[in-house]
Amino acid sequence: MTQKQVSKQSASAGAGTHSCPACQKSKFKTAAALKDHQLSLGHGITCEKCKRVFKDSHSLAQHQVIHKPTSTTNGSPPKKPVVASNGPGPKQPVVVAASPPALPIVLPLSYQSTAMGESNNLIPAPTTTITNPIFNHPQTTHHTYTLLDTPEQNLIFRYLLARCHPLARLKSQGYTMSTNTISGHRPVQKSIIPRNAFRHAPPFLPQAPDKRKAVVIDCEMVQVSQNRRELAFLSAVDFLTGDVLINRYVKPSLPVTDWKTAVSGITAESMATALMRGEAFRGWEEARQALWAFVDDETVLIGHSLNSDLSVLGMIHVRVVDSAIFTAEIVFLTLLATQPLKRVWGLKTLVKELLDYDIQSGSQGHDALEDAFATRDLVIWCLRNPELLKLWADRAREEHRVERERQSSGRRKGGNGRARNAKEMGNGVGLRSPLNILDSDGDSESEILRWEDIAVDCGWPHPDTGYDPWSD
Repeated sequence: MTQKQVSKQSASAGAGTHSCPACQKSKFKTAAALKDHQLSLGHGITCEKCKRVFKDSHSLAQHQVIHKPTSTTNGSPPKKPVVASNGPGPKQPVVVAASPPALPIVLPLSYQSTAMGESNNLIPAPTTTITNPIFNHPQTTHHTYTLLDTPEQNLIFRYLLARCHPLARLKSQGYTMSTNTISGHRPVQKSIIPRNAFRHAPPFLPQAPDKRKAVVIDCEMVQVSQNRRELAFLSAVDFLTGDVLINRYVKPSLPVTDWKTAVSGITAESMATALMRGEAFRGWEEARQALWAFVDDETVLIGHSLNSDLSVLGMIHVRVVDSAIFTAEIVFLTLLATQPLKRVWGLKTLVKELLDYDIQSGSQGHDALEDAFATRDLVIWCLRNPELLKLWADRAREEHRVERERQSSGRRKGGNGRARNAKEMGNGVGLRSPLNILDSDGDSESEILRWEDIAVDCGWPHPDTGYDPWSD
């Protein structure tokens, strides 16, 4: 047999490996040829419930939300869950449903009239064991976290890359983007780490097996000397797979003046116990090095007000999706990337309004792992549902406008009384910073205070003469 015949026979044997699920044709040599066929003829994946055809699994998942779910998808009992290790620490392991089917998109109840029209089309909040691909956090058993199947992981990652913020936006929101201590944007948060100690993540290496494409992080901080903040707990989750990568205490390098337990959930006793058991990193540098086992300079880092977390890790990173920026940019569409956002919304508020579940509801402070999974859920929801995100943004923009008008009206009514102190305010006495300062966890709702706000607060322009010294 000649070489040409062998080549022809091999090609013939390789043919037909791709088949169309709609028309059952199996003569496609490549996935690209099958895709062209499906797009040209409208063929795709068929819904078993109503026999409608969809071009890909993501479109099918969006459609399946209209079908009322049952406790199991195929009538068989759910498989026994497996436990994913999340490292030592006070948090509990995350239970992962084994070999689950595809997850339909769950829309929040606040959108049922707009998006679905009928409440019975919505998937109810899961309160019992179900076989959806979810993470069931033992401390928040009323909620389940999303797991992406492999095809949607690839699609979501492409969307995620498109949402990475430009350098100008990161600078305007207080991210440290340079080790230069003279020029550059001063970070909003006051960390113990000097600017020249900040470092970029290590460069991408193809042979590094543990590196992840996208990682969600959340940090808890404590207060040390001179009202500075230091890292005390680090959680990191693989954005695409949901694997818990790090969930561990971090020993502060300076004496703690305030554990911020109401927010951080950390006490002197819990830190001492973790250190005694060897369940804590020995300082922020060791924690950063542990994170770099999974992160390189091409990894997308995700977080809520992520500049706060990076400031206590001493990290400079360019590939960032910050859920606080992501959502606020949809509200304030006309702002340039160089202009600070007028307001950012807290993680707790966004998760409640968009995902319709509660976080940070306990009395023992925040749970870094819970916040990391909630941030992951939030970003996935925003990427999956751009139209619903726009609906929320339109409503949030109007509420913000009304609130600003109400505040402006109140300031003008009291303007004459405040005008007596205008000179002292103008000279800097009691002058408030024009930058927003977040709480120790970096995810509270905040609003940028601008110079025009200060002028109004001082009673200018004068209600009778219209004189405004700030415009001179």
